[in-house]
Amino acid sequence: MNNISSLVIKGLNVTSIGRQPKRSQVFEFLKKTDADIFVLSDTRIDKSIENVIKSEWGGEALFSSFSSQARGVAVLFKKNTPVRIMESKSDANGNLIQVNFEFDGKNILLHGLYGPNLDNPAFYRTQVFNLEEDLSPDFIFYIGDFNLVLNQNLDTLNYLHNNNVNARAAVMQCMEDNDLVDVWRIQHPELKRYSWFKRDGVNGLKCSRLDMILVSENSLPFISNTSIDPAILTDHSLISMTLDFTKFKRGRGYWKMNNSLLKDQVYIKGVKKIIRATTKQYAAVNMSDEYWENACFSDLGTIPLNINHQLFFDVLLMEIRGETIKYSSFKKKERSNQENFLREKIDTKFDEVQNDPNNLELQNELSTLKGDLEDLIKYHAEGAAIRCRAKFSLDGEKPSSFFCSLEKNNAATKYFSRLTLDNGSTLTHQNDIEDEILKFYTNLYKNRDHLLSGETIEDFLGVHSNDLYKLTESEKLSCEGNISLEELGRCLKNMRNNKSPGSNGFTGEFFKFFFPDIKQRLLNNINHTFEIGKLSPVQSLGITTLIPKGDKDKALLKNWRPLKMLNTDYKLISGILAERLKPHLDRLINCDQKGFLRGRYIGEVTRTAYDIIDYAKNNNLSGIILLADIEKAFDSLSHQFILKTLTFFNFGENFVEWIRIILSSFYASINHAGNISDRYLLGRGVKQGDPCSPYLYILCTEILAHKIRTNPNNHGFKIDLYATIVDLYADDLTIYLQAVDDMDVNDRNIRSVLNDIQNFYCISGLKPNIDKTKAVWFGDLVDCNVNLCTDLGLQWVREFKLLGIRFSSSLENMEELNTNEKLSEIRKLLNNWRYRYLTPYGKITVIKSLALSKITHLSIVLPHFSAKLIKDLECLLFGFIWDNKPDKVKRTTSVLPQKMGGLGMVSLEHFWRALRISWLRRLSVSGSFWTKILEKNLAAINIVLSDLNHLGNNRLQAISRSLSNPFWKSLFICTAQLVNNLPFYAPHKFGLLPICENSLFKIGNESISPRIFNDRLDIQVLDLLNIETYTFLNLERLNTTLRTNLNFLNYLSIINAIKSAARVLNFNMGLIEKHSRPRQPLLRSILSLNKRGCRDFYNIFISRDIVNFNLAEQEQKWHLELGFRMGIETWNKTRAICAGINFFNNLKWLQFRIIARSLPVNKILAKHVRGKSASCRFCDGTIENIRHLFIQCPATIATFIDFKTLLANNNLDFNCNERTLLFGDTNNGPMHFNNLVLLFFKAFIWKCRIANTRPNIDALKNYIK
Repeated sequence: MNNISSLVIKGLNVTSIGRQPKRSQVFEFLKKTDADIFVLSDTRIDKSIENVIKSEWGGEALFSSFSSQARGVAVLFKKNTPVRIMESKSDANGNLIQVNFEFDGKNILLHGLYGPNLDNPAFYRTQVFNLEEDLSPDFIFYIGDFNLVLNQNLDTLNYLHNNNVNARAAVMQCMEDNDLVDVWRIQHPELKRYSWFKRDGVNGLKCSRLDMILVSENSLPFISNTSIDPAILTDHSLISMTLDFTKFKRGRGYWKMNNSLLKDQVYIKGVKKIIRATTKQYAAVNMSDEYWENACFSDLGTIPLNINHQLFFDVLLMEIRGETIKYSSFKKKERSNQENFLREKIDTKFDEVQNDPNNLELQNELSTLKGDLEDLIKYHAEGAAIRCRAKFSLDGEKPSSFFCSLEKNNAATKYFSRLTLDNGSTLTHQNDIEDEILKFYTNLYKNRDHLLSGETIEDFLGVHSNDLYKLTESEKLSCEGNISLEELGRCLKNMRNNKSPGSNGFTGEFFKFFFPDIKQRLLNNINHTFEIGKLSPVQSLGITTLIPKGDKDKALLKNWRPLKMLNTDYKLISGILAERLKPHLDRLINCDQKGFLRGRYIGEVTRTAYDIIDYAKNNNLSGIILLADIEKAFDSLSHQFILKTLTFFNFGENFVEWIRIILSSFYASINHAGNISDRYLLGRGVKQGDPCSPYLYILCTEILAHKIRTNPNNHGFKIDLYATIVDLYADDLTIYLQAVDDMDVNDRNIRSVLNDIQNFYCISGLKPNIDKTKAVWFGDLVDCNVNLCTDLGLQWVREFKLLGIRFSSSLENMEELNTNEKLSEIRKLLNNWRYRYLTPYGKITVIKSLALSKITHLSIVLPHFSAKLIKDLECLLFGFIWDNKPDKVKRTTSVLPQKMGGLGMVSLEHFWRALRISWLRRLSVSGSFWTKILEKNLAAINIVLSDLNHLGNNRLQAISRSLSNPFWKSLFICTAQLVNNLPFYAPHKFGLLPICENSLFKIGNESISPRIFNDRLDIQVLDLLNIETYTFLNLERLNTTLRTNLNFLNYLSIINAIKSAARVLNFNMGLIEKHSRPRQPLLRSILSLNKRGCRDFYNIFISRDIVNFNLAEQEQKWHLELGFRMGIETWNKTRAICAGINFFNNLKWLQFRIIARSLPVNKILAKHVRGKSASCRFCDGTIENIRHLFIQCPATIATFIDFKTLLANNNLDFNCNERTLLFGDTNNGPMHFNNLVLLFFKAFIWKCRIANTRPNIDALKNYIK
């Protein structure tokens, strides 16, 4: 096994991988070869399929391609290889590629080359060894087929002539000039070993070492191994080099359950047998053998034991683990036995041929063995291709975890090759580094309760300690008692799959699968834990895995995040306790805390920050923002304080004891490069990855938040009667202070708050990092240059980052501050997906699921995106969909739903409008300060929050014009558009439309004023109707019902305005939805469509585009070409069939283009490509349009007749006509057999047309297979 720090680079002349199936077989062979980077020469790849090949490979791939007939070089990186590619260049002739990458902190320049067959010294002098001056790599490597040798005597056999003598001299001179050496020859000075073999009828086997690795001389100490090894499907051999800068040994790690065994019936039976046997072994009663063999598992779970429940469960898992390891080893050997046997035989025979190249018998034996391995590799490659296609097809380019994971490349180095200490010194030896890591975390988690003040929470809060809500007796009792089987099952069911297990290796999936068999033993184990007051040794051990934080310096321990891998039975205990705790936290924890609780939203923190700064800016107010930093917050919270906090909030003894059990005497070991450290005690902190941890943390920090809120010396930011001082998201603490002209007052205010945080540290262990705490002036003092509390090390800034959003203290340039970086991230992500063959539907899935999520959080905080930004982003996204070529579908069509004839692409403007609307939904449930600011701003224009639900679009636009806050100005314009668009989306809600100040209802050219209804804003269309008869109320009844005094002229004008609006909308008033009183206002009914998300809001915004979209021209062209008409209902069903095609997006894309008449048949191509014939490729002379290709072409007809015959012979007869063959069978669903048959047939015809091969039934049968 190689060290974890090693990088294995191999080179191979593959003698063409431009075609299948050879390419898949070569890739299958390479992937089973222990290497990280492959340099392939003589690839013979056409440039047009480079992305396809990259997709097939699955990792990074770089090419220097010439043609499918000659030359070519490629560099392939295995997925997750921890390198950072900085730059790559290639020549135009397929002879050379240069890749500059970073590995383990070293800058490496790798060249892959395919030397000319002719004696061409200029190629080496002017191209290969002519380095650019701006490159300054630490090490340089040249790998490939040089088509020459450096030593005629040692590197050739049975050669009559010295080939490429001048090129050889040039290479050797360049090696001398550039301090390069032939590394294989350095390590094997006299050994004769060859990388190329060719049988020569006259001279026997012709051999030479044409394939070489040249390295810069300074790299020799780091190259541990070089070799020449056998390969298949080529007459060349693999050349290999192992590079290792730090010599870090890979440890064995810890055992983890392979969940695929849960599908293996033999394994399942084996586990159940162990459960029976172990129960029998430790049973306290004697039962018959027949009982032990046949008893159901529910009965086995109640058998008394002669050891305690905790110990029994640990023993049971230990027995299962032993059997699992044994069975897994057997299965692995069974799977790989034949291939390993062949590889070992080939290695042995290869060595024999190298030692005796002229032995014909050995040559033949080696060829036979290679042939056998090639056959086996071919079989494996075909199986892998089928499984991959099946998995990909089952996902159908949907945003599944499998599909989205295709882009992930976990290539970050996950071990320390060097470690920088606080004193600036650097450790480079593995033992020293691992000792230091253990020392660091041992010290980090060391119990420090003896350093705390011992002050009670009541004393810390003073007179305000009783202001906090505490559990009632009934609430307290709901958290008490033994854990029940129902709780256990529910918690296990909700546990997420595919999560790393803890130290015992058993996954959540294992527990779920065998839960019926072990549930009683598991429950007894957990409740016994409470009875004895401590976790078992297995339960109380976690594995700490260190994850690097982004692109920060990985040589610093603080830039790594310690995640705890916890055992499943421990997580079940903690998860059940968390579920008992959560229902009460909404009352215990102030709405200022936005983390972890249902209904709390991270965006409210940034919303409040923006709106406070904006209000101060526009109302001559001043303030200070403190962004407090807590040192190692989750890792330093005192266990003693957690228990005190629970008692303070009146949690019962039983629950507090449970929390004490899961906190105390818990140990962890560090997994560094598979090397498991000694255990260290977690004497403080809450474990990241523990279900209970976030809730315990925010409950404890509520004590601090309450202190800050209630301390009379702390003066929060005030707007008249409203005030706020603190906002929290988990451990992010944002403090808003009132600022005045007297700097001494401001100084005292800041010190008072920081003193509260410092005093809280003395009772909780949460230490403030004052020197990392940022302070910001805003409002009238935004340009203030006074830095207060400098003795504390406070950082005064004008730009800051809050929960991922970059702010300027003046709110200027917010778009530039935030979007440039995000656009780069989106561009990088899309580039990572470009090489995969995806249909436009698949690319749209990438955009929706992965790309837009990188910027949506900005759109719900920033006021609006500029037209330039939207245009740039649209160009980026549509460029991705259409491979940076002209759009194949109009953008206005692309954004329509698929069943309406579109592609389902996102309309960015509508999407961001919909996101903003979600803030109105939060208005009714949030108690955050931003709602108070909005309320204050609306009050200035005589609007109360409840009025918003009743307003027409004209009034909403007027509100927008009256507000100064750019975000809310934008939001109310969006709201006006939403109200205006609703009749297009849900015409049955016409009755809920507000009458007043609504652009739909006009008297003359003016909307109806509320003054007509005595300034009432809540009048709706339904108020004027008799809902039984759908007729308008007469004037007298209307005035009586609404308590108004309309005159007849006003009454008539209003009735006519409503009727006119219905005519404009082409709406039948008889279809109005009935609503009993009290009715929801229109806006409230819209907001209630989505409790979460904004899909319906988006659909409302796009509904007008859908209604106005006209497909009549497209349909009319089909009618003229076909000679018959299809009704609107038939066209709608046709598009619905296309939209409903699942799994086979390539077929869906073909069908879409047929319906849209955009398939690039020759009739269309001839109009755009000079010299292109419009004739059919199968029957030259007839114009090739879509109808001809799929319906009228004799070659298509003959194949279809044969196809129908084939189906009929298999009792699969079906009838179709010209319409169904083109557009599908509208009498059946999209995935019905008839429609699938027609789709695959058309796809086959199109494939033949592209390949310029005449269709026939044999080719069709192979295609369908």
